[in-house]
Amino acid sequence: MIIYRRTQQVYMDKLEEASKIAIEQAKIYEELTGKKELVSFQIGGNPRTICRQRMVEMDKLGEDDQKVSADSRWKELEKQHKGVFVDGTMQDEMRYVINTE
Repeated sequence: MIIYRRTQQVYMDKLEEASKIAIEQAKIYEELTGKKELVSFQIGGNPRTICRQRMVEMDKLGEDDQKVSADSRWKELEKQHKGVFVDGTMQDEMRYVINTE
């Protein structure tokens, strides 16, 4: 099991819009894969970031991404990122979970 986390900065006046986009993407992800995606923003520090986090099996990561990226609703939401999420600020992180049963 891994934790897959993607964090991206948001323009100063776009946090609400970014949150709505990310929440809609999380709904599509869950519909297509049956798995939850958590959407959050930072308290303190730099609050103008959106983080999306998933718990996934490593061997299913590519399969899930293919399902999601082929969805027309997902593609439309990706187009809405322009002017909301700051280009070049995306950071991906994968962490192996060591205490699963």
